[in-house]
Amino acid sequence: MLLKPIFSEKSIALTGLNKFSFKVESGATKTQIKQAIKDLYKVDVVSVTTARVRSRQERSFRTGKNAMDRGHKRAIVQLKSGQKINLFNT
Repeated sequence: MLLKPIFSEKSIALTGLNKFSFKVESGATKTQIKQAIKDLYKVDVVSVTTARVRSRQERSFRTGKNAMDRGHKRAIVQLKSGQKINLFNT
């Protein structure tokens, strides 16, 4: 279900609002994501927002060729106030 946490400027800023970002499988539903977060990190999830990130063309610095970056699905999970996930140290 959960592939990996997302560490970007925007996702780190969202931790101040008690929201945490994860890259998830493309077929994952919001209830499955909520249950996976609850089981893995032992926290209470208030809401789950999902978005599909489109694929895009990137230029490789090493070879100079264009390559396609595959798209993925992102989930932003809001936790109950006062709870944290220790991966996101803020």
